[in-house]
Amino acid sequence: MLDGMGKGILAIWETFFSGTIQQMLLICSMVFVNFFLAFIMLAKERDPTEVFLQLYRGFFFGDGGALDALGLDVSGDEYGSVQIGPIMVNMNRVLALMGTSFFTVIILNLIIAIYSNEYDKIKRDAELLFMKHRLRMSCDFVLSHRKLSGPTPRWLSLLVLPATLVL
Repeated sequence: MLDGMGKGILAIWETFFSGTIQQMLLICSMVFVNFFLAFIMLAKERDPTEVFLQLYRGFFFGDGGALDALGLDVSGDEYGSVQIGPIMVNMNRVLALMGTSFFTVIILNLIIAIYSNEYDKIKRDAELLFMKHRLRMSCDFVLSHRKLSGPTPRWLSLLVLPATLVL
């Protein structure tokens, strides 16, 4: 039972730290920072920490109060507006609509899909991965005692050598 649970935990751990997931999280954070900087430029009189927290709550959780604070409420005219022909456009609303739809529809669903795909790939090799980590921990344990008690017996070094070559 513990082996099965260990393999599942190891698969989740390895999936989270896989290169593909790390790249996608980097892209997500870069896009988020770009939206954050755009909102900071639109609302220069507001505290950047407050804008960051409201943007985080609005983009990742779809919090209505946070989206209202970002300018999606009916009376949100404290942000920059641009005159386009006869119409006055609240740029903060345009940016908030673009950001929320982009994050909720594209970025978050893409992260879920990539994580699911990576997890399926790693889950297939979970048995081998689990044995490899168990072997690495065993070798580290045996080799750590070597440092404390003097020279290693010849029979032990002959047993450990093939295991270290695998790693």
